[in-house]
Amino acid sequence: MKPRFSIASDYATVHSENFNAYYGYERTDEEGRWCFVAEFGDTKITIPSHRLKVKDQYEVVDCLLKGIAWLFMAFEINPERTDL
Repeated sequence: MKPRFSIASDYATVHSENFNAYYGYERTDEEGRWCFVAEFGDTKITIPSHRLKVKDQYEVVDCLLKGIAWLFMAFEINPERTDL
């Protein structure tokens, strides 16, 4: 399954067979800030926009990409892997 992307003014998503990520208005923290949400396997991670260190929580593509980059750093994803 090829990754599918959706972008609108108030959300951005990427979906694939084993990974889904969303950033936008439908997921907020207790203070109403928009959140990045990623799901893969049994793992679900939510990161509020202020923790992504973004300039503007309404720049949905920037926030989605920053959230994905945080995952790469947190899970130490190795680009040298050949078993993917």
